[in-house]
Amino acid sequence: MTLILAAMNKDFVVQVTDRRLTADGLVVDDEHEKCFSLVFSNFRFSVAFAGLATIGSHATKTWLMTTLINLAKENTDPVQMLDGLATELTKLFTTTIPIKILAPDRKALIISIIGYNISIDPPKGLAAEISNLDDPHGPFGTRYSGVADNAPDDWTWVGVMGSGGPAAVRFEHRIRKGLKAGMPAAGMRAMLEGMVRKVADDPKSAGTVGKQLDSILLYSDPVRPIEGGGSTMVNQFSVRMPSMVSIHPGGGGIAMTDFTVEDVSDEPAPMAVPKVHRNAPCPCGDGKQYKNCHGSKLLQRPSPILPGLPGNGQLSRS
Repeated sequence: MTLILAAMNKDFVVQVTDRRLTADGLVVDDEHEKCFSLVFSNFRFSVAFAGLATIGSHATKTWLMTTLINLAKENTDPVQMLDGLATELTKLFTTTIPIKILAPDRKALIISIIGYNISIDPPKGLAAEISNLDDPHGPFGTRYSGVADNAPDDWTWVGVMGSGGPAAVRFEHRIRKGLKAGMPAAGMRAMLEGMVRKVADDPKSAGTVGKQLDSILLYSDPVRPIEGGGSTMVNQFSVRMPSMVSIHPGGGGIAMTDFTVEDVSDEPAPMAVPKVHRNAPCPCGDGKQYKNCHGSKLLQRPSPILPGLPGNGQLSRS
C-alpha cells in the first residue's frame, strides 16, 4: 500500500504519492505510477490510490481509467459517476476470483479524488474517498467533503491516506499551516515530497513506502495547465508523462497513460536527477553546481504536449 499526501485551498490542489509496490513484505517495484488527472468540462480532479495495485492481469490504474470512461457514456455528473465507480469496484472485488480470495489485508483499496467544480465562480473544492477499508470483503463506500458556500477565503483541506498514515499524520498541522501562510503550489509540492520520504524512513512504515514519487498539481483557474511529474532519488534517463483521463461533454473520453520521454542520443544525459543543495555538484555528473544545471529553472525542459489534450504535463525536477 502506498502513501498519499494531499493539500487543497481555493487556488490549487497538490497530491503526492510514492511509487513503491510491496508483497509479503518485499519490494516488488519502486516505479509504479498510482495517480492520474481526471478532466471534465466543468471539473478537474487529481486521482490517486493506495492498496491493491496489481494481481495477475489486473492493474488498478488501467482499470480505473477505463471504467471512468465507460461510466461517462451514461453520466458525466462527477458525483453520480464516482458513486457508480464504487458500485463497479464492489462488483469487481466480489466476482473476480483472484481478488475475491485474497486475504483482507491484501485486498484493501482506497481511492482519493480531489479537485474543483470550475463551472461556478469562485470554483468550489470537492474531495471524495472511495474505499473498502471498513470491510475488505464488503461493498465500497464513498465519502465526500465539499466546501460550504459560506466558507472563508482561507479554507483548507488536507488528506493523509494509505500506508504510513500513522507516521504521516503528525505532518497534518504543518501542511495546514503552510496553506494558511500562503505557501505557493511548488513549495507545497516540495514540502509534501519531503514528508513522504521522511515517512519512508520511519520504522512504522515497515518498508511499504518508497522514495520515488509522483505528484499532480492542478489549479482552480481552468486556464492554468495541470502539472504532473516525478521526484527521483536516482539519475533517470527517461521520464514519464503524467497520466490523464479526459471526459468529453457528450460522454465518453480518452485516456493517456504510460507515455515516456527518453534521450536517445548516442551519449544520453540524465533528464531527471535527485535534488541537492543549490551549491553542491549536480548529481548528473557534468561538474556544474546544481543551481546552474538541473537546479536551474531556465534549464528545466517541460514534457511535450500531445495535441488536443488538456494540460501540459510540466515536469518536476526536484
